[in-house]
Amino acid sequence: MRIAILIVSTLVLAALGIYLVVVDHLERNLLEGVPGPVVERVVTVAPGTSVATLLGELEEQGLLRDGGWMDLYAERLRTPTVLVPGEYSLNSGMSPLSQLGRVAGGEVLKYTVVLPGGGSLEDAVRVLAAERLVDAQVVSGMVRDPKVVEALGLSATSLEGFMFPDAYTLPRGMSPQDVLEVVVERFRAFMDKNGPSERPEYEVLRVASLVEQGPVRMRERRIYAALLYNRLAKKIPLEHPTAAAYGTRLGFDPKENPYRTDRPGLPPTPICSPGPDALKAALHPVSTDVLYLVRQEDGSHVYCPDLECFRAAKRAKEGLPPTLPPPPPLPEPVLLQPEERPAPEPLVEPGKPLTPQPPSDLEEEESL
Repeated sequence: MRIAILIVSTLVLAALGIYLVVVDHLERNLLEGVPGPVVERVVTVAPGTSVATLLGELEEQGLLRDGGWMDLYAERLRTPTVLVPGEYSLNSGMSPLSQLGRVAGGEVLKYTVVLPGGGSLEDAVRVLAAERLVDAQVVSGMVRDPKVVEALGLSATSLEGFMFPDAYTLPRGMSPQDVLEVVVERFRAFMDKNGPSERPEYEVLRVASLVEQGPVRMRERRIYAALLYNRLAKKIPLEHPTAAAYGTRLGFDPKENPYRTDRPGLPPTPICSPGPDALKAALHPVSTDVLYLVRQEDGSHVYCPDLECFRAAKRAKEGLPPTLPPPPPLPEPVLLQPEERPAPEPLVEPGKPLTPQPPSDLEEEESL
């Protein structure tokens, strides 16, 4: 009996010892980081990466002590078999549980970029590519692909004008289509909030791009937008200072450049990505009949509804009177009536006989 009790006690103590060893191992491998200096890593999880693959990579990079134990533990926790792709900031001081929890929860690193107002499609692509959010070569083709534009729900030939200028915080690893959807959705949300307009959206967008790159100050944008709409209605050339240059950058011949504004009508597409202020001006221009503007020395403008006002404003800018003074009137000729004219003096006094005169010296010389 004593032997049986001794054997049982020995087994219990052995089991307890094994339990304590296992618990200690689990604590060291699951609840504590790797001893020593902390190592920081940005770990990239590719699409389709499994938990086992990730744990093996973390162990290789010195962020885990025993990935095998963690894999068994992850199975018991029913961790998702496919992880959220992206970049994760991990370090060796984090416990394996914390590391796995961060990745399983999709706490990816995000990068903030600002798309510039007044920039072109190429400018927007460069900004996104600089933070490695997209591949520049791939996306440069996509933004001018009508099929991609149509898939985004837009009626246009390119995304010019739709790359809404704003700050975007995005993770790396998104598909190019998903990145473009985020940007276009930001544009759509702005238009829904600040609309509607009585004009077609694409017309508003093109006018907004002209306002964005127009010659006027910020506070004049609504009246400048009205001027453009008024000129369009009257088929007067818009005479925009930078539109033709956009067509030149696209490779159009100067004579056939469809972005020239020295003839009536709008350019075929926006010429830039208009910012919020330019879009608001094009959505809600002031009510006015202005057609012309004259730049002043301080950068402001005088707006005119007709050529007479325009010419007067130009003369005033040059320090001249509004109009040229009329020439003085010519004096009218005085015509005398026949009876008012003085009678010619008679050669001979009346009643006096005509007496011959002696010849002059000249007459005497001629008679010789």
